[in-house]
Amino acid sequence: MAEFGDDPSPAVLSGDPIVQEARKRFDRCSEWEATWRGRFQDDIRFANGDSENGYQWPDAIKNSRDNSNRPCLTMNLIAQHNGMISNQARMNKSTVKYVGMGNGATQESANVFRDLHRYIEYQSQAQDAYTIARQFQIDGGIGYFRLVTEYEPGTFDQDLYIAPVLDPLSIYMDPDIKQKCGSDSIFSLAFDDVPKDEFYDAYPSLRGKMTSQPLGMGTISGDWVTKHKIRVCEYFRKIPKEHTLVSFVHRGQRHVVRKEKLEDLVRRGAARREILNDPQTKIRDAVEHEVEWYLIAGTEVIDKTVWLGKYIPIIRVIGKETVIDGELDRKGHTRAMKDAQRMFNYNASAQVEFGALQTKAPWLVAAKAIEEHEAIWATANINNPSVLPFNHVDAENAPDMPIPPPQRIEPPQASPAFQTGMETASNHIMMVSGQFQNQMGEQGNERTGAAIGKRQAQSDTAVFHFQDNYESALIFLGKQIIDIVPKIYDTKRVKKIIADDGVEYELEIDPTLREGYLERQAHDGTVIKRVFNPNVGKYDIAASVGPDFGSKRQETREALTLILTQAPALTGLIGDLLMKSMDFEAADEAAMRLRRMIPPIALGKGPSQMEQGLQQQVQVLQAELVKLMDKNAKDSIKLAGKAELRDIEVYDAETKRMTALAKMLPTDPEGMRALVEQLVHESLSTGLNAVMKANAPELPEQAGDEAPVEPPPVPGANKAPDGEWYLTDPTRHGKYLHVAPLAQEHAKPRSP
Repeated sequence: MAEFGDDPSPAVLSGDPIVQEARKRFDRCSEWEATWRGRFQDDIRFANGDSENGYQWPDAIKNSRDNSNRPCLTMNLIAQHNGMISNQARMNKSTVKYVGMGNGATQESANVFRDLHRYIEYQSQAQDAYTIARQFQIDGGIGYFRLVTEYEPGTFDQDLYIAPVLDPLSIYMDPDIKQKCGSDSIFSLAFDDVPKDEFYDAYPSLRGKMTSQPLGMGTISGDWVTKHKIRVCEYFRKIPKEHTLVSFVHRGQRHVVRKEKLEDLVRRGAARREILNDPQTKIRDAVEHEVEWYLIAGTEVIDKTVWLGKYIPIIRVIGKETVIDGELDRKGHTRAMKDAQRMFNYNASAQVEFGALQTKAPWLVAAKAIEEHEAIWATANINNPSVLPFNHVDAENAPDMPIPPPQRIEPPQASPAFQTGMETASNHIMMVSGQFQNQMGEQGNERTGAAIGKRQAQSDTAVFHFQDNYESALIFLGKQIIDIVPKIYDTKRVKKIIADDGVEYELEIDPTLREGYLERQAHDGTVIKRVFNPNVGKYDIAASVGPDFGSKRQETREALTLILTQAPALTGLIGDLLMKSMDFEAADEAAMRLRRMIPPIALGKGPSQMEQGLQQQVQVLQAELVKLMDKNAKDSIKLAGKAELRDIEVYDAETKRMTALAKMLPTDPEGMRALVEQLVHESLSTGLNAVMKANAPELPEQAGDEAPVEPPPVPGANKAPDGEWYLTDPTRHGKYLHVAPLAQEHAKPRSP
């Protein structure tokens, strides 16, 4: 970008106070940064020097060598050293971590905010903006990127984007800032060259009027209005806005609102006065800043608005910044290596020149010695003749004087001084940069893994301030996104979000949701809807910035591969994690199949240790119960067998007794009656209590008054479970006599 001229002419100054203010602040920045801007251009040119542009050679020396046809070589080693830092950042991308700070913010809602941050980066292709800023930071000492808003097609909804700044010299920021990320800046100017056609399409009323210079100034390279482009200036400034804060208690909870918002919430004057006069209510004056944006072309403000955030949306990525004796200087990685690079270029050029000035002829020979043999000697460096003839005497002029034979000349030699100079320059570059052979892919003096690791750590430490300052810029970006997202996404909308593991999901942004984050699940537990309200809760950015998911994924893959190589038996437990970290097409399917084979307890789905102990106790008790049940069944079988055996013995005894008595029974009725009376008398004289107690479990329970008790057919008889009546056998202890049906009939009372 071209630099600007000195004091403006008062005649071209605008009467607009905004333009006047922007011009004064621009003059302050130009004066403060004048020395550094010249050095920045030199550093950028030197870092990108090559054999065509010759940026690494002073103009006077380069012109002198070119005019005298002397070599002027450029061996750009700085580009490799700078590329190591920037490419390392590309390979190991950093990302910020969101944390919930209360007021309804949870870690789940903070994770959604992080996913929304990633969505903004993806749709903006923010890595390109970061890479450009990092490259300028390393090459020249400072780079920038910025936040912009654009309307979604066909709607009034705005979306947030991260945009690159292609020329750091187009930014003029508040000289009084103290934060290295520029978060405390109260004004900034950003210049841009816009094609004329685009400018007049956007502002047709200005066609033909853009004849003066913006902010009323000229440039070294000429007018701001060029043949094809018009230069415009974006002017950001913070304006303090005073207001009154009211803190009051409502339904047991304390709320803090602005006084004007309280008037909107509580429209009844009496209720408002009651709140304001409450002893628990606190009132104080406060100052907040509002960011105004103006677009200046020529000496006119052609557009203006209020930026929704509380910060100026320009984020700087600083290299190393110093103020010595009141003079600002910013430098990247290039500045310290410039002299060593010049040494290398000079010694390389001198080495080539030294070799080029040496002869290429391989033979030193007298002209008479090869007279008439010129054809053979002329092709001796091309053909392979078997002999090289020469004239040993001059037969015509001096036949007695021998001619010396041809002599082979030593080939061109490299200059040891220049070779040593190149090696010294290369070592100096490594020393001042802190980057040594092993980090540059060359073989160093280290041989053990520990020594190589320490040297690499030393190299990383030497340039760590670039990474640290870049992460500070990312943290400031995160704070700006936290501040502006609730104001940008102020209507319901649905966004396709990519989580940190690469899985896409739909996120509904609902500013009316009472919670910060809500998940709606199906009956099977799967999440079918995610709703997020960025207005609920307080969020912040973690102080440390970690690697993004891609870097962590690579580290996971390497670590798991090493673990499984040393312990293959763990494949059945963590093999699915390794597959999931792979990038080939069927990796997810392979991970899913391996996961199905993992025991539930390894996934945390099986019983806990306490539950496993209880299960073992239950199994022991179940085994004891089975044993007891088996024993009880055997005892029952034994008892049943004894009862059946007793019935058989009784029946057999009865049968034998009846057979024996049948021979002695009288045949006349009177004799039969006498026999029965004798049996009855014997039965009455015998006690049955012992027998009844022994057989009590087998006797049916009495039904009480529910059924009439059947009287015994013979006194002393008892009815057994088989429905028959029995008497105690007086001749055999513990045996019974069956009362025959005939005896029962005779024993029944006769009707009168």
